[in-house]
Amino acid sequence: MPRIPFTLRIDQEERTALEHLSELEGRPINQLLNESIKSYLSQQSPKEASLGASLSALQKYRKRDPGFERAAAEFVDAEVRHQDPLEGKPVEGQFVKPRVVPVPLDKPVKSRHPEYEAVKVFVRCGTHKAAGRKWQDQQDQKGEGGDFSDLVEQLLHGYLEA
Repeated sequence: MPRIPFTLRIDQEERTALEHLSELEGRPINQLLNESIKSYLSQQSPKEASLGASLSALQKYRKRDPGFERAAAEFVDAEVRHQDPLEGKPVEGQFVKPRVVPVPLDKPVKSRHPEYEAVKVFVRCGTHKAAGRKWQDQQDQKGEGGDFSDLVEQLLHGYLEA
């Protein structure tokens, strides 16, 4: 197989170590790097092993239940046999890692509250994501709910008071 040129950026410390190893073994740095890369790529990582095990389990399951007929029948049976407490009841709530937490009935929902108004603002994507994550982490640490609009509300309130 033809080899292709490849630029690699490494720290000076590693470059010096490679030069010393090359001198000691009497082999070019390129050869040492090629062997190292081949060795690394031939090892199976724990993630690969886990994926392989999952794939194997899925293939075995598919052989036991081709077309998922048994799984579908069990699902239909469970739907008919068991009462679903949420069937037909919409749930108002907010997303709190990793589940929906229902809003208490005595707490007004902003989208239906007369004191709140939906507004559209343009914020850079990175700023929105980073601020939203930081706000959510702070709320989680305090054991409180809250969403991005609560952060904006707090910032605007502080701005008006200044």
